[in-house]
Amino acid sequence: MSTNPRHDRDDPKGKPVVRMWTDGSACPDNPGPGGWATVLIFEDHEIELSGSTPWSSNIRMELTAVLRGLQYLDVPSFVVVYTDSQYIVDGFRNILHRNKLLKSHYDVWGLILHLSQIHQVRISKVKAHSGVEGNERVDVMARTAARGQLGDTYMWGTERLLEHIKLEERRQKLEKKSWEW
Repeated sequence: MSTNPRHDRDDPKGKPVVRMWTDGSACPDNPGPGGWATVLIFEDHEIELSGSTPWSSNIRMELTAVLRGLQYLDVPSFVVVYTDSQYIVDGFRNILHRNKLLKSHYDVWGLILHLSQIHQVRISKVKAHSGVEGNERVDVMARTAARGQLGDTYMWGTERLLEHIKLEERRQKLEKKSWEW
């Protein structure tokens, strides 16, 4: 897969160098069923991660792809994130270089910011649907995940607990409304 040579000059400070291709998709409509995908490349090892949610936006899925890739890494690493999302590029610029947390999707951005303090993260923008192998690969994976609704198997325990609490709160509200009739 092609890489950006300017990142090869960055100093990884002895950390393993990981190349991460990411993409998110909401199909057929946005918002709607969403999918995300990440391919992590370390030396000659490749790991594919993907997941989905029944209701999301493409931007949230783009963010989730980056988050899940960073969460997967178990040692501090020098990570080059390849994305076709200008939102991700601009978001990293605002958060990491200007200490400005974005108002939308602040929950996911907060987790990414925390992980960016563990890993040395560089962002590289690639043009969407331009034949770049890594980008095309994660694009297909994300769209497949969105259509297949495979679920997000890479949630952290605390995220699972929060999802459970949200579902329980919704159930209780529905029960309360049914008794109000």
